[in-house]
Order: sequence, then C-alpha cells, then structure tokens
Amino acid sequence: SQTECKLTLIECDANIKSADIFESWELTTTQFERRRFRGRGGTSLTPPFKWVKQHLLEKGQTPDAIIYLTDGYGEFPKTPPPYPCLWVMPKGSVAHVPFGETLHLN
Repeated sequence: SQTECKLTLIECDANIKSADIFESWELTTTQFERRRFRGRGGTSLTPPFKWVKQHLLEKGQTPDAIIYLTDGYGEFPKTPPPYPCLWVMPKGSVAHVPFGETLHLN
C-alpha cells in the first residue's frame, strides 16, 4: 500500500491452484496469516511463469519482478524471463537456480 503497487499471488504445485490479484488498497485489509494456501502436489516451478506470459506479457504488461517462495525442488523454466526474479528458499536448500537471485531464509 505504500508504493501503490498491485500484488498477484499465484499458488501452485504442478499446476496453478489459484491466482489472486490484490490492488494496493486491498492489501491493508487482507489477513494473510489466516489465509489457507492450496497445493502440496507434485512440483513444477514453470506454471507461474507461463501464467505471467499469458495474462500479462501477451497483453503488453511486464511485471516489476517475480518473488518465488519455494523449496527449490522441481523443474525450473528453461529460459529466464524478461523481468527480475527472486527465489526465496529455506536455508540449506541445495537447489541450483538457472537465473535470478536467491535468498535463503531460516
């Protein structure tokens, strides 16, 4: 809400489970700590990149960045996207990301 930016929250495992778009004014009223997240199936790390391509890039919109929270186990996209990517993974993850920056958290 401080930067008046839109947030798209994509939940996936091997497929997209949901894609919710929050406008900046909505973020202050959304209680993410009470949100029930979907997924827990097989893992592919490519569906969100395909979603961005289909729903944004093909419509002439480019996201400022993608922040991907993952354990890093799964198939990564073959080519880097035309926008920055930050992979947030648990500390100790041995996944090798093919592009972007990696942040390891406890």
